Amino acid sequence: ILVLLLSESANWVCFALDAEATSLGSCDYSCLNSEFEVESEQSLLELTNSQCARIQIECRQPSLNTTIESLNKYLIRGINYFRVVIKNQNYTEIGPDSFKGLSVNTLFLMRNRIQKVDGLAFIKIQSLETLSLNQNKLRTVAFSREVSLLKNLSLNSNKLQNVTTGMFENLPNLSALFLCYNEIENVERDAFLFNKLLTYLDLSGNKLKMFSIEENNMLETLKLNDNRFETLALGPFLSALKNLKVLSMN
Repeated sequence: ILVLLLSESANWVCFALDAEATSLGSCDYSCLNSEFEVESEQSLLELTNSQCARIQIECRQPSLNTTIESLNKYLIRGINYFRVVIKNQNYTEIGPDSFKGLSVNTLFLMRNRIQKVDGLAFIKIQSLETLSLNQNKLRTVAFSREVSLLKNLSLNSNKLQNVTTGMFENLPNLSALFLCYNEIENVERDAFLFNKLLTYLDLSGNKLKMFSIEENNMLETLKLNDNRFETLALGPFLSALKNLKVLSMN
């Protein structure tokens, strides 16, 4: 994996080659040392080509901005990024064009201060399968249009209070959803009605006193540890989850 470190405070980027990486396909990175500085995007383009797909980008220096602006000015055109990591920043908002034109498999936006995500923020990302917004300050999320390829969504350690009907309806291929350690008090019965492929759901560490779910023939793992349940009728509950293999609660 090639790690690309971005700095917003200066016009440079650093490369670091993962020692465990044994192959980068047909890409020739023999010109790169363990750290390499280039002064402009043009210089960067001369070192890479569109076949280099397993690239990780990580922003390490805190940004002075509060809104994530377009990443296009930092990225190499024609590259399919393996993973983009933006953490420990001062961002409070993600706008609709923040990731326009980005092609990435995994996007980590964790340990920031994000309070608001535009409903159209992720629809322009090509090939996005995994998204993490862990450890932010989100009270709600919305996907206004379909993010068709997204399979794994993690919203752990935010400030979510309710999981409502249709909240995730534009994520038709969602298979794993992590909502741990929020402040969730209510999950509407048909909150996951449109997520027909959901197999893993983790609601641990919330404030649920009761829980019910619409019939789901795909869900295999359900975690409800560390909530505040007063009663839970297991009969109707389990009959609605015909393929359930793991139920974890205390």
